[in-house]
Amino acid sequence: MFLPQRSLQTVTFLAILFFACFAMGQDLENRRAVTELQLLHDRGRAVQGLKRLLWLHQALGAVHTA
Repeated sequence: MFLPQRSLQTVTFLAILFFACFAMGQDLENRRAVTELQLLHDRGRAVQGLKRLLWLHQALGAVHTA
């Protein structure tokens, strides 16, 4: 009915190994997500800077110099 001691140790070892690999895989995905968020943040800052430059160009285009 019960598993022998050796089989129980093997099953326990495999379960720990499986969960350790699963946890490491989750950690890599989280790092990737942080990198993706950083790229999106940098892209947003670049777009905001471009909009600011376009606005400044339009504002200076309206200024008439003699």
